[in-house]
Amino acid sequence: TAGATLAAMGMASTATINAGTSQYTFWTDTLQVNTRSVLLKGANFKMIGSAPSDALANIKLFIDGVDTGKVGTVGSIQGSNYVMFDLASSPVTLTTGSHTVDVRADVQKGTNRTMQLALQQAADLTITDTQVGVNIAVTNVGPVAFTAKNGTTVTINYGTVTTTVDPTFSSYTNITSGATNAVIGKFTVHAYGEDVKVSSLSVLPALTSPTL
Repeated sequence: TAGATLAAMGMASTATINAGTSQYTFWTDTLQVNTRSVLLKGANFKMIGSAPSDALANIKLFIDGVDTGKVGTVGSIQGSNYVMFDLASSPVTLTTGSHTVDVRADVQKGTNRTMQLALQQAADLTITDTQVGVNIAVTNVGPVAFTAKNGTTVTINYGTVTTTVDPTFSSYTNITSGATNAVIGKFTVHAYGEDVKVSSLSVLPALTSPTL
């Protein structure tokens, strides 16, 4: 049968990122395919840490830097939370050679908590031999029996706020002199990571050649 081997993890052991970070790489490794092409039909990654299960959003699986098009769903397996990718309906073909597998996600909450993704066992990758039609077990370099592959333990910073001009508002809107309750600006304020209390807002109007 074909063979699939995961290399040694090259990720940092710990990292600290801001809540609101988009498409951060929580897990990555190199998968070596031997003998013939295989089909990747699924992948499950255990969520470890103190952050809640919904701390991550828009979780995606990338192969060689290309989005597989599947967004991971978070569910429970034997009492533990897992990120699950179901590729059975459109499996990814992995040709012989080396392939980089990444899991990236947006961080939407979980401030001052930790999160780590881990490939716990060989069965968490569903890989099928394209010729024989049977599933094969991924191994470590050697090949030796599979051992857990833990990604970086990420600490999520306290909440942050971003402010942008509302795209529905035109900065060139004409305001009639003497108008009351006229809209002179619209802004979108987005809190990441946790509820954020806004104590004050300062707005500085910039008037260009006003006619009174």
